Amino acid sequence: MINPAFPNLIFAVFLSIAIVIVVVNLLAIAVFLSKTFRVKKSTYLLANLTVADLLVGITILWFLASKNVISWSLHHMATGGSLLAFTSIAIERAYAILAPLKHRLLGKKSYIIAIALVWILPVINYSQTLFSEDAKNTLDIIGSSFGIAGPLFVLSCYLAIWIKVRFLSPARNTRQDASNAKLTVTLSLVTLVSMLCYLPYCVTSWLDSLAKNVPKSTFSYLSMLLYTNSFINFLVYALRMPEFRKEVYKIISKCRHVTRTCIASPQEDAPYYLNTAAFKGEPAFIMLKTLPPVQGINSLPFAEKPR
Repeated sequence: MINPAFPNLIFAVFLSIAIVIVVVNLLAIAVFLSKTFRVKKSTYLLANLTVADLLVGITILWFLASKNVISWSLHHMATGGSLLAFTSIAIERAYAILAPLKHRLLGKKSYIIAIALVWILPVINYSQTLFSEDAKNTLDIIGSSFGIAGPLFVLSCYLAIWIKVRFLSPARNTRQDASNAKLTVTLSLVTLVSMLCYLPYCVTSWLDSLAKNVPKSTFSYLSMLLYTNSFINFLVYALRMPEFRKEVYKIISKCRHVTRTCIASPQEDAPYYLNTAAFKGEPAFIMLKTLPPVQGINSLPFAEKPR
């Protein structure tokens, strides 16, 4: 997506990916705002990740439509926010497993601070357009280096979790410990899939920031892999979290009910309208076939009178 001159096929692929990202993440946000998830503090970081992925989809659509510097900078900010959101989730999960008692004492303030920190570095990256060309190059190298260090740090967190659970933890007896372990496994799968999507692009971007010799077309193809990360999380949540899947079904059912109500045929109300109009002596010109027959009187108001 670095090269603004997209072939039609690549443009269509990016457009399709962006639309899917926006739709599934809007649905995921609705799920995380439901009462079932709102009471769980760990949901805050998942909701933050979902918002970051939603912004990725929106900025892709904006860039495809305008191809200007602002949309591209905001797109970098959203992508960086998504990566940092994964980092914050990995730290929170490691803290929950390595120090469960202290983790239970964490308040909402700690999560709010973590969410705020997630967006500080991306905002700094966005502001690089105000700096000189040398400063931009320096920030590009720093950002690309963090793009590699971030995933490695995330993997280190989950490696520490695996070592603790596999070799150092006693048998889990409490319900909360089992719930923590299940959530950690789910987020580990999300992280593993995401890293497989992120790392090829991050490594290539880092090499390009040093040598500037990577073909632009390479970034287009790697970007497709990168952006699939922003909607594949939804699939993992739906497969691994029964509560998430249940809320998705509820929302879809409500949407289907509203849609059916909006597009319902007006013919259902026609007989009532016609009867009312006839009672008032008003002409009735719509849907005459729906008028129920009346005993002793011709159904059509303009029928010939009997002689």
